[in-house]
Amino acid sequence: MNSPIKLHAAVWISFFINITLSLISIDEYSRYFDIEIIIAFIVIPWLVGIFCAIAFTMTQKKWQLIVLIISFIPFIPIGFLGIWGVSKTISALNKKMAGIDE
Repeated sequence: MNSPIKLHAAVWISFFINITLSLISIDEYSRYFDIEIIIAFIVIPWLVGIFCAIAFTMTQKKWQLIVLIISFIPFIPIGFLGIWGVSKTISALNKKMAGIDE
């Protein structure tokens, strides 16, 4: 009953796809944007998202999931996969808190 809720696999898949696609297209980004813009809109959301994902697996706090959703916004449309995975995790956490374990 006290087993921790794990992040949905879609969250990790979305992170992997986002990071891979961004690394592949970094040369294209650098043609149009300064490095400060790339760091602000690509690297920082990765870092915040990964930090919140790891922190959630350790502490199981719902606010970390909300911040994780926000960190996926710059990566729309593939960010929708991560947002969907986080919503599934929130649903599982709510069921656990209500005592409705599946």
